[in-house]
Amino acid sequence: MNGEFVMLRREDLNLIIRDAASRAASEVAKMIKPEHPELWSAEQIANYLQVSTYTIQNEWSHEKHFPKPLLLGGGLKPRKRWKSDEIIEWSGNQKKPT
Repeated sequence: MNGEFVMLRREDLNLIIRDAASRAASEVAKMIKPEHPELWSAEQIANYLQVSTYTIQNEWSHEKHFPKPLLLGGGLKPRKRWKSDEIIEWSGNQKKPT
C-alpha cells in the first residue's frame, strides 16, 4: 500500500469487523473449551436458554438438530443429560430474529 489510503464503504468495513470478531471468538472458544464439558439436565438447559423445561423435554429435544442426550443409570427411566458445550454451540447456531 506504500502509505496510500484506501476508502471503504461502511458496509464493507462492517463485514470486515464482523469477520474478524467471529474469528477471534472462535479462537477464544477453542482456548477455553473444557476438556470434559458439564452435563446439564433439561431444567439447566431451560434456565440457560430462558425457556420452560416442557419446551426442552417435549419439543426441542425431539428436533433433528438438537443435541442427543446421554442416558445415565439403568432401570426403566434413565436420567437424560446433555453436554453443555453441545447445547451452547447449538444455541449459537439458531437463527436470530431480525
